[in-house]
Amino acid sequence: MNTLEAINNRRSVRRYLDRPVEFEKITTILDAARKAPTAGNLQDWRFIIVSDRGLIKQVASYSIEQYWIQTAPLLIIVCAVPEKHEMYYGLRGKRLYNIQDCAAAIQNILLASTDLGLGSCWVGAFEEDKLRALFGIPVEVRPQAFVTLGYSDEVPKDRQLVPIENIVYFNRYDAKVEKLHILLRDYAVEWQKQGENIKHGTRRHFKRIGEELQRIGTKVKEKLQKKKKV
Repeated sequence: MNTLEAINNRRSVRRYLDRPVEFEKITTILDAARKAPTAGNLQDWRFIIVSDRGLIKQVASYSIEQYWIQTAPLLIIVCAVPEKHEMYYGLRGKRLYNIQDCAAAIQNILLASTDLGLGSCWVGAFEEDKLRALFGIPVEVRPQAFVTLGYSDEVPKDRQLVPIENIVYFNRYDAKVEKLHILLRDYAVEWQKQGENIKHGTRRHFKRIGEELQRIGTKVKEKLQKKKKV
């Protein structure tokens, strides 16, 4: 599977088979995570692998009633160590760069999992203090999110995506390009629109013909009735 296929195929999976994830796949996923870009190449993240069913059940109870989490055979908790970011980049590093670095690593985890035939889901809603206490996470380290991993026991629905022309601007905010799909050489969109126009035009044309035939038929009928009266 190439990169674009992984991006297109990735879905949030919330139900898993009772089947363990092979260690080789776990190490491949973690290797992909550590190759994500980071500010100043600090690589200042930490990953906690959770395979203990009891711990996973507790995590589910700390995650705003997302009890589906306990069906996952594996979790990867992604933590940031903001101190080094602050040392190099000040407040912006502490408040932003370490979060972006973890997000990039999580995205690599999701794509690598998809490539390896696994389901995954990015979870950011949880009681941080309870999660910190459960896994002994130091006060200077912050759990940013965790990812559930496993073999999917569902077929997620296709995502309803916002049209690209609604979210893309050029050279300044809110500067849109009409017919962006042509600029991006996605001619299939234009062909579809032209096909719809032709279809609607044909319908209108046949509707007019039908109306004209009906009008002629009415006139002929009226003439025949007049002849009968004469």
